[in-house]
Order: sequence, then C-alpha cells, then structure tokens
Amino acid sequence: MYGDNEGDISLWSIWGSSASDVYVVGSATPEPGRYDSYVLHFDGVQWTTVPVPAYGATGFDFVWGASASDVYLEGGNNTETVLLHYDGSQWIQFGIDGILGFGGLWGASGDDVFASGYTVEGGDYPGALIHLNGTSGVRLETALGLRELGGVWGFRR
Repeated sequence: MYGDNEGDISLWSIWGSSASDVYVVGSATPEPGRYDSYVLHFDGVQWTTVPVPAYGATGFDFVWGASASDVYLEGGNNTETVLLHYDGSQWIQFGIDGILGFGGLWGASGDDVFASGYTVEGGDYPGALIHLNGTSGVRLETALGLRELGGVWGFRR
C-alpha cells in the first residue's frame, strides 16, 4: 500500500552486503496522488537517497544483490514493470515483455538471478519466472499452472 499523504514514504524491501552497504527501496509521495520511486543506501554512517532512473516506476518493491557493485531492483506502476541492474557504475534496465507485476527477487550470484511475478495473458494472471544473467533476462516456461508467483528463493548449485 502506498502512502497517500504528501511526504509519506513507504519502504518495501531491504538488502545489504554488509553493515556498511545496505539498500532499502519503496516509494515516496511528494504530493497527493503522485508516487515516485525511492531508493536509500546506508554506508555504515548515514542514509542517502540514491539517484536511480525510474523508467516510469512509481516505486520499487524488491532489492537483491550479490555485492556492493551488483544490485538488482524490481518495481513498476499499474501498467508496466521495471527491472534494473546496478553494475558498479550505472543502472541498466532489463527489457522483459509481458510482465505486469513482480513478486520476488533472489539470486545465487550476480549472473544467476531469478525474478518471480505474473503476466496478464488471457486475463488469468499466470505466474512468470525470469532468469537474469547480469546483462539480459529470459522468461522461463513454467509448467506449474500457478497464478501470480509471489516470491522466489533457491540455493546455490
């Protein structure tokens, strides 16, 4: 749920590689009815706002990383989703067609990351699973017949 009052901040996910490298993501309401993506970073001393290109996202729902220079964000708005990867110098957007919403983010390493979510195919919101290798993403076929995959977790091979 997004805060509806001016100045509200909603935080949805936290991840850190150490006590001096922590990310928190969510959304901010600079004025009633307007929502902006919100990303914070803690360096062990203070929290700072991270300038992240939102690509239309009104908030980020999930953050996961393999290291301080290998971080993924999932978010979106009511009509499209946004999946970003930080490679240590810039945020890069992944183009994954047909995904309406995300439900989770997990990886075994920076080039072995999975995002769960759902599509709008046939109006039934079938679950979707995406594999990311750091530079591109591929939607995986799922034979489970599940709707709206709400999370993802795994273990290293």
